[in-house]
Amino acid sequence: MRVGVGGALAVALALLLACACTDPVHSDRVDALGGELPGTHPGPDHRPGQPCTYCHGGQGPAGPVFDLAGTVFLEPLGDAFGVEGAEVELMDRTGKIVGAGTNRSGNFFFRDGELGLEFPLRTRIRYGGGDFIEMTTPIFRARSCGECHSGAGPDSVPRIFVQGTP
Repeated sequence: MRVGVGGALAVALALLLACACTDPVHSDRVDALGGELPGTHPGPDHRPGQPCTYCHGGQGPAGPVFDLAGTVFLEPLGDAFGVEGAEVELMDRTGKIVGAGTNRSGNFFFRDGELGLEFPLRTRIRYGGGDFIEMTTPIFRARSCGECHSGAGPDSVPRIFVQGTP
C-alpha cells in the first residue's frame, strides 16, 4: 500500500506532536531516580523511599497510578529498605480516615480512586503495637511522601521512621 505525500505529512505531524507533548521536567525527575537497588525488581517492593508518584502519578512511565504513596523506615538513616507491618493513617479536613499497612520493603500506597480524601491531610504512623506518631504538619498537595521526606541533604526533611521517636 502506498501512502501519498499528504498521508506521509500527517504521520510526520502526528509523531512530532506526540514527542512535543512530553513534559521535560517530569522526564528529568524520573531519570534522576536512577536504577533499581540491587536485589529488587519492579513491583510493590521496589524503590523504597523514592517519590512514588513521579512514575505512578498518571504521567508514567509506570502503572498502576497511585493517589498517595510512601515508605516507612525503622531508623532515620542507614537501612535501604523500610519496615514491614507499620500502620499508616490519613485523615482529611472532614475527619474521614483511611489506612494502609507497609509491605516487606516498607512501602504503602493508595491506588487511584482509593484515597477519597480532601486535602489538607493529617497523618500518623504506628509500628509494633506502639503509640501512633503524628506528623506535625499537614500534607497540602504532595502525593509522594518521598517528595519531601528524602533525607538526602541538610535542607531536606528526614525520611519517615518509627524507631527512637518520642
